[in-house]
Amino acid sequence: MIAGSKMLKEHREFLKRSELSGLAENFSWTVEGSNAAINYSTHGIYRYFGKFPAPIGRQLMLDYSKPGGVVVDPACGSGTTGVEALWMQNDAYLFDLNPLSVLVSKVKTTPISAKRMENASEKFQQRYKSLRKGSFEPAGIDLEHWFLPETVRSLSRMRNAIDEETNRDLRNFLEMNFAAIVRKVSKATTQQGRLFLDVDTAVPDPLPVLLKSIGKSIENISKLPKSSTVHIQKANILNNESLDKINADLVIYHPPYFNAYKYSSINSLELAWIQQDRKGFSKQEIREFFKVGKPENSKFYVEDMAKSILNLQKFMGKNTRLAIMIGDALLKEQHLTVTREIIDLVSEHFEVERTVLRVPKYTEASWATSQRRSSGSLGITMFDFILTLRKRK
Repeated sequence: MIAGSKMLKEHREFLKRSELSGLAENFSWTVEGSNAAINYSTHGIYRYFGKFPAPIGRQLMLDYSKPGGVVVDPACGSGTTGVEALWMQNDAYLFDLNPLSVLVSKVKTTPISAKRMENASEKFQQRYKSLRKGSFEPAGIDLEHWFLPETVRSLSRMRNAIDEETNRDLRNFLEMNFAAIVRKVSKATTQQGRLFLDVDTAVPDPLPVLLKSIGKSIENISKLPKSSTVHIQKANILNNESLDKINADLVIYHPPYFNAYKYSSINSLELAWIQQDRKGFSKQEIREFFKVGKPENSKFYVEDMAKSILNLQKFMGKNTRLAIMIGDALLKEQHLTVTREIIDLVSEHFEVERTVLRVPKYTEASWATSQRRSSGSLGITMFDFILTLRKRK
């Protein structure tokens, strides 16, 4: 699903503006197929904004690992690397600071039989119907602002019914599908990562939406391969002590982009309903300055990114490759060369082996279309990069 694109003049010019020309051999890639086509297997069971593209993960494993090898993803997001590792027969170790990411990644990479999930769903529905009123009320969000009263009552009953599931994997399964519908049934728009009101899309009765999500998940989770193992835990990439020492073939790192998404904020509704306090980890996130349009703040993002990359040496031997998918930023018509600044800060320990320019399709629902089109024009003004690094000898 990865097609090599011709390195056009505009691509070379962009690399030059980004100050990445001459670092290594340059390539350009385009992810082929529709959004539906690339959301195969469990990739599409949870809508996750800023998701790492599955075909890129698969291509990186083809390039730098092999069946039976070990892949690490220190900021796993929605678990894309883990799902691809299962299909590519790689063992994988995933980490993330966000408890929602940990939950979603676990469910997307844990094979469970269809019968067990169907039984869990039926018992959940029985418990839900037997409850006249839910007792759970999420903290930290304005319920009246974001939800209809009848939606809140139903979600509260769902939360209580899920909590009565005693099997950990099945409870995770129910809870992830519950989290997957929170935004869909709220007054918030589902078309953008950032929270904006769209009252007309609110759903008074969320149960049919949940059951549809569960049905889709059962179909895809039950088909997951069992040929390898995915290990997932909560950890802070900025805290070296929280990361286990692992000797990997490949480390895949898809960090937050500067001024794009602050995940504790865009997931605030879901986090509240799965009983997680986003304030407990938001200050530990990489400083990407969500919504704050000040170019000078990029230096803090660059510092945190460099620190996180240096911490990844914990996973790397002499033959390990580190693949980073990252982008510069366009802020107030100023091109911020944050990628080059990060590379410069880690250059004593790492050298760039390959530079890939990811060329997004015009129809692609991604950061590449949200930030990177010129106003009044269909031309893409920004691209992101997939840089392959190795430790200096």
